[in-house]
Amino acid sequence: MRAPLRVAANRVDHFQPPHHPIAYPAMPDTPPSESDVLHHLAEQAFALGRPDVAGELLRQSTRARPPRPDESADQVHADGLKMLQSDQLAEAEPRLLRAVQLRPTAADWHEHLGVLFAKQRRFAEAANTLRVALRLDPAPAARWGNLAIAYRDQGNLPAAEAALREAVKRAAGAEDLRASLVALLNEQKKTDEAIAEARRATADFPESPAIWSSLGLLFAGQNRYEDAVGPFEKAAALAPQWAEAHSNLAAAYGKLKRWADSERASRQAVQADPSHATAWGNLGNCLRDQGRYQEAAAALTKCLDLRPNDAEAAGNFALTFAAVGRHAEAVTWYDRSLTLRPDHGETRFNRALTYLTLADYARGWPEYEYRWQTEAMRGKKRTFPTPEWDGTADLRGRTILLVPEQGLGDFIQFVRFVKPLADRGANVVLQTPPELAELTATVPGVGRVIASDQAELTIHTHAHLLSLPGLLKCTAADLHGEPYMTPPPAAVAKWQERLKGVPGFKLGVVWQGNPKHSGDRWRSVPLAKFAPLAAIPGVTLCGVQKGHGREQMADVTFPVLDFGQELTDFSDTAGLLANLDLLVTIDSAVAHLAGATGAKVWAVIAANNDWRWQTGRSDTPWYASMTLFRQPKVQDWDGVMAEVEKELRGALGLASGAR
Repeated sequence: MRAPLRVAANRVDHFQPPHHPIAYPAMPDTPPSESDVLHHLAEQAFALGRPDVAGELLRQSTRARPPRPDESADQVHADGLKMLQSDQLAEAEPRLLRAVQLRPTAADWHEHLGVLFAKQRRFAEAANTLRVALRLDPAPAARWGNLAIAYRDQGNLPAAEAALREAVKRAAGAEDLRASLVALLNEQKKTDEAIAEARRATADFPESPAIWSSLGLLFAGQNRYEDAVGPFEKAAALAPQWAEAHSNLAAAYGKLKRWADSERASRQAVQADPSHATAWGNLGNCLRDQGRYQEAAAALTKCLDLRPNDAEAAGNFALTFAAVGRHAEAVTWYDRSLTLRPDHGETRFNRALTYLTLADYARGWPEYEYRWQTEAMRGKKRTFPTPEWDGTADLRGRTILLVPEQGLGDFIQFVRFVKPLADRGANVVLQTPPELAELTATVPGVGRVIASDQAELTIHTHAHLLSLPGLLKCTAADLHGEPYMTPPPAAVAKWQERLKGVPGFKLGVVWQGNPKHSGDRWRSVPLAKFAPLAAIPGVTLCGVQKGHGREQMADVTFPVLDFGQELTDFSDTAGLLANLDLLVTIDSAVAHLAGATGAKVWAVIAANNDWRWQTGRSDTPWYASMTLFRQPKVQDWDGVMAEVEKELRGALGLASGAR
């Protein structure tokens, strides 16, 4: 609930920092009068939650110190109110106190005194004073709204909700009160109630951009971005000059990977308000997501010019540097962001990825644990009755359960770290995706493979698979790259027989990754880009593509043998790879499988590549049988394929361009 307290018709936009209790007119040398004593007792009654007693004491105080002949209650109140509205709080306080002494039945004067206390962050006194005002006159809805805010700032959210509902009941046409109720329900984690109230409010106030925006924010807070887009679009249409509405819409579009729409909405936001820093930040993000890094840097620079201490903008600037391979500068900007927001999990994790890209494993692996605090991984960490292994506890004779996470390629890459645990004397039980179970059983050190849903198991400790390098303090020297998975002999024999009739050099190809992967738009290659390889004399393209992407075979003009439709699991795929002369693949689970089984593989890697492929090298410490071919610039797959074609022709003893 963000609505400010009200003084008559004027808004109070900001509360001042807290200060010490009420300073009454100084009386250093004389004993307190009866009026002063009564007034002090009234203050204590307010603090104890007895406004009825306080009101009576104030009335007695007034009788004990009657007005001077030249003293006008109205003038005293008017002077105090003027000072309150100009934030002269110390000067306003004795005048408003004296005003209610002179006229204790003036409900609005008590309300003004309550607002004063609230501005001084004396919220208990504010709430008690406002209750006195409501006891005298409960009709004004705004007064109930002010009481709600005082309760909220005390931390008494249920009381705030009750007061705000009373305000709404008394002024159903006040859209700001309805918006405040929505916000307060959301603050109490009553999300469903908040959404229901927001929906009712949009029906009652269909032309209110603020109400529509509040509904969109509720959906966005639940990561329901598809649902958020509609309300944000409505808010932006109703208030075309409201930069925040367009900026929120841009952010929702970005979450849905609708980057062109996000760019359009962001540009509308900065056009409406060129000083809107968040809108510039959203524009920078969507430009980066489209690979337009120079434009992204310019927009983020504008954001930081407007808001130099914006931790999020600094982190986004770091992401932009990382995307163009300027990793040292990325670290500098991550450090700046974390100086402003030290425990931000997303930024710590992003910095970890940059460290790992630079093979700075000493700093990278520990920070990689911040993945559990990212939007993508939050809430996904498994828990068990047993303690989590900390990397130091003795594993001799102990059973450790290893838990998979993330993608199949990650599983294949990191399962190599089972052997060091077995070397420490551990009995390793590994939860394994079904399609990898047979192959995983061949990994050195694996004692038992179980399905993810098998619960009957006695274990002493556990760990998540991708935490192992950090727990083991893995260095670059520990990555030997030798194969650690063995294709089943039956699968190898099956595909040896199956490929007997395939002529020439058997070139396996994989062009499409999982479209749900956040970086798939960078790593996947249209099958049509493989045309230069299909044109090499004596080369037969063998499709190892499963699932999404296979439909592209119907659109190319060169032949591709479709073996993907015959593959049953990764053991079957490993048998096929063992019978191919070479695999050319994008960054995919099949690339990891080839490297893990020792199959010869050339991986085509995006310019803004994943951390594990590091920078500027054609080999990788992860897999000895893998060669990397890197994009010269973003989305330039033609350049990559030209290099692959040149190397393949050379390997086959063919002149470049020979047909």
